[in-house]
Amino acid sequence: DIRVAPDGQSLALTGVEMIVSPYDEYALEAALKLREAFAGSTVQVLTVGGDDALKVLQHAFSLGVDGGLHIKAPGADPAAAAKAAAAALKAAAPDIVLCGRQAIDDDQLQFPGALAEWLDMPHVTAAASLEMAPDGKSFKSRRRIEGGEAVVEAFLPAVVSCDKGLNEP
Repeated sequence: DIRVAPDGQSLALTGVEMIVSPYDEYALEAALKLREAFAGSTVQVLTVGGDDALKVLQHAFSLGVDGGLHIKAPGADPAAAAKAAAAALKAAAPDIVLCGRQAIDDDQLQFPGALAEWLDMPHVTAAASLEMAPDGKSFKSRRRIEGGEAVVEAFLPAVVSCDKGLNEP
């Protein structure tokens, strides 16, 4: 039972059980498949939020990720969360950052694009397929658009927001 908070601008999430977003599930599954395809790769999971965000890490570890980081920032909006995540990711210099397409609690699509900006990386949105080049330096993605699909090719490093249909988590 999600309600509007007394400020009239946010959601009252007290008592709401948080779950891993299905879009984040697609991203996590894609990361695990990439690790299988590219020997020596690792999957690191990052979450930004309050203590309830720890469930995301627990779930990811149950699936076999290599490491995780919880940036404790309760109530952070998508822009602030992206800035915090980028600060943590800069030093790691990841080849690819996979995110869910959008949040399911507030339905915002801001985080992946803001993260890409803070990391100064290209951003491919709503990937419904992801085909990595054999050399691991570029990829091709398909996105659903009205009346068809668009094919996007990009070089790494990049941020990719993952959409329904990318895989079966």
